[in-house]
Amino acid sequence: MNPSDQRRFLFARVRASQGGGWQALLPRIDAALAGWSSAVTLGRFMGLFGIDNQSLLLLVSLPAGADAAGGLRERLPADVELVDALAMRAT
Repeated sequence: MNPSDQRRFLFARVRASQGGGWQALLPRIDAALAGWSSAVTLGRFMGLFGIDNQSLLLLVSLPAGADAAGGLRERLPADVELVDALAMRAT
């Protein structure tokens, strides 16, 4: 079995309800993901066009079969919303 068959990827957009923009959100997201031992954070990005300043984009790798969006949602601080999530697999 190819190692890429054993992992899934989650591309997600999260948004903070309080001010400070993505710069204030970034360390809080890093802290929330730090305790998620099965997840590997591949990227954290700010949006350039069409994404508000309160949002942050994430790319996370997880074991196949994991509830990626649900796992992320339960780890987020109460004032951070999971706006959108796309689960993907390697092709």
